[in-house]
Amino acid sequence: GILTFSRRSQTFPRINAIATKWDPAK
Repeated sequence: GILTFSRRSQTFPRINAIATKWDPAK
């Protein structure tokens, strides 16, 4: 997810999961 490198993925697991769908490269 985009937030993975931004901050802990545990902080926003839902947003990170959605971000992964938008940009699977991350």
